[in-house]
Amino acid sequence: MGDRELPQLAEAFGAEYMHISTLSGISGLFNKKLWSFKIEALKRIGRLYRVRKMIQHIYKISSSSNEAITAMYDVEYGGVNRPNYMYLNALLFRQEFEKITGITADEVKNLKIIDVGAGSNELLRYLHAEFEVQSNQLFGSDLSAVSKEIILKDGFQGHAGRIEQLHFLENNFDLVFLSYFIDFDTDQRKTFEEVVKITRPGGKIILEGKFPSNPSGLSEADKGQINFITKGVEATEDIELVCRAFEEIAKAQDKKSSVERIVKSERHVFSRYGLCKLPSYFLVIKIETSRQSKD
Repeated sequence: MGDRELPQLAEAFGAEYMHISTLSGISGLFNKKLWSFKIEALKRIGRLYRVRKMIQHIYKISSSSNEAITAMYDVEYGGVNRPNYMYLNALLFRQEFEKITGITADEVKNLKIIDVGAGSNELLRYLHAEFEVQSNQLFGSDLSAVSKEIILKDGFQGHAGRIEQLHFLENNFDLVFLSYFIDFDTDQRKTFEEVVKITRPGGKIILEGKFPSNPSGLSEADKGQINFITKGVEATEDIELVCRAFEEIAKAQDKKSSVERIVKSERHVFSRYGLCKLPSYFLVIKIETSRQSKD
């Protein structure tokens, strides 16, 4: 199975399929936001050799994957004034945000939102500036303490650590973003369980991922010992595994998970690898109260 089966997979879940290519082709050539992103990335390109060396050293001395990944993120995010990581994806455009999430600009203003894996905090910053979401409604979490510093500096609620260790209340958020990190997640199931738990009935989880999601960033000590939900060979297989996992997890919590939308897109990233365009898939999952709990 390849990407050509994605519309059929969406149909099987009763979901809508979209292909959004805001940042490529002719549209990309005339995209001011994309060109501004590239120019800003070029200003920082001279740092990359040092960043790569630091991350190589981190993996040599780290005793576990979580330790290595956390320290790597600290280096990549770089600090509140000089991040070494930036991204641009479809959610950072108003029309595409509304298409992907199914939420209008007027509706999003009233939502309590968390970005899990907030990183350099582009998404929360954009929601505040473009949609006028109030600062006290915006939360961000990341393994990296540097990411937390960036979020706090931007005026939002910042948290460092794995999401299940942060002890948010059940049914706490209207909108939960999982931001392009599950290939670096050493316990995907716990992450998915927690985000289902903290999403209120009627709320949505928006997962952005690079599929197939091959485990990345594992230390030598942990390779072969960490179990992943994403074991597919191609994108369609992994996306189905993730959607099925959410169904199972929601059921165990007396909730119901339904896939609203599967979206194929792309993400521009500036990281230790330089300036890259990567595949990006969005899964829009609605969480509701299960029928059994209603009865």
